[in-house]
Amino acid sequence: MAGELTNPKFRENAFTSAPLQAAGAYADGEVLDCSEFNHEVFECTYSRGAAGGAVKVKAMLSFDKGTTWSQTRTKQINAGAAGAEVVHDLLREAVRHTSEAAGAEIFIVEIPQVTATRIRISAAETGVVGTPGTFSAVRRASRNS
Repeated sequence: MAGELTNPKFRENAFTSAPLQAAGAYADGEVLDCSEFNHEVFECTYSRGAAGGAVKVKAMLSFDKGTTWSQTRTKQINAGAAGAEVVHDLLREAVRHTSEAAGAEIFIVEIPQVTATRIRISAAETGVVGTPGTFSAVRRASRNS
């Protein structure tokens, strides 16, 4: 069946549970081989350090052995006129999760079409940067047939 996940159970640690760095600095997760997969899902867990805590997560891709990294991108759709060329701005993509309560909260970061050889996620406290929260992530990778 087209679009069926042929290996939906592959799972490994992507970011070991740890307090995030102060001052909003990014911390990098594990470098993972993704050459056998084309669909990546990260199950992220965040516990705020203080009320108002938030985390920003970005996926980084490498097309070599992990020496050169590129952040995933998203398009900003700009207005166009009939018959005119439409230019889309390419923006670096990140996911921001703002905590709603004390305690661990789980959210998903999904990258549905991966063509890279290596992948990692990076995370930074963006809410109360003086009291960073704790972050971890588990990778669930698969190949769509």
